[in-house]
Amino acid sequence: AADAGLLRSGGRVRTDSTHVLARIRTVNRLEKLGESLRLALEEIARVAPGWLAARIPVSFEARYARRIESARLPKGDKARVAWGEQTAADGAWLLEQISSDPEWVWLGRLAKVVALQEIWVQECVVDQAGAWHLRDKRITEGAAYISSATDPEARWSKKRATEWTGYKVHLTETCDEDLPRLVSLYLAGKLRIEAGGVGDVGDEAVEPPDVVLDDFHQPVARLLCLDERQ
Repeated sequence: AADAGLLRSGGRVRTDSTHVLARIRTVNRLEKLGESLRLALEEIARVAPGWLAARIPVSFEARYARRIESARLPKGDKARVAWGEQTAADGAWLLEQISSDPEWVWLGRLAKVVALQEIWVQECVVDQAGAWHLRDKRITEGAAYISSATDPEARWSKKRATEWTGYKVHLTETCDEDLPRLVSLYLAGKLRIEAGGVGDVGDEAVEPPDVVLDDFHQPVARLLCLDERQ
C-alpha cells in the first residue's frame, strides 16, 4: 500500500471498536455446569473412547447423555441444589481421573476439558470433608467470567451504554483527507492491546502515524504511556 502511494509516512489513522454477539444460549448456572461436563465427556469420547469407557460411571449416561436444559432439571430448590452438588462432584472426578493418569494427562489440554476446569474453578468448591458444592457467589466478574460452555471465549463486555456477551472487533482506518481511507489493521476476539499495537499500519516502511482514538482506547493509551515512563 505504501508503494502504491496509499499510505503516507506519519499520516493520520483512527481506531474504533464495535461488538460481535456470541452465538450462544442464555443459560442458568446449573445448565452451564451440566453442559460443560457433557461437552467435555463428548470430546473425550471422540478422541479416547476406550479410556473413557473403562472409567465412566453408569450414572453418567442418564445424567449427561442429552443436552442439559432447565426443563429437564429437578424441580424445587432442594433438589436442584443436590443436582448441582452431584454435578460438581462428577466434574471434579473426571478432572482427577485425567490429571492422575500420566499416560493420558494430555486429555486435560482438550478445549472442552480446559473449559470444564476453568468453569469448575469459578463455580465449584470442595469443603474440608471432601464434599463438592456450588459457590455462594462469584469469584470472577466482567470479562474474566465464563458465561457459556459452548463458547467459553465469549465474554461480557460494555461500551458506553451497550452491554453484550461475545467479542470485540477493533478497526484501524487511515484518515488523511487527500488519500483513500483504508482499513489497515483488523483485530477480532479477546483483544489485549499491547504497546505499539494501536495505530500500526502493518508496513515497516511507513513511519508511525498520528492516531485518533475513540473513548474506549484513550484510557488504554494513557496507561501505556504511564507504563513506558516508569
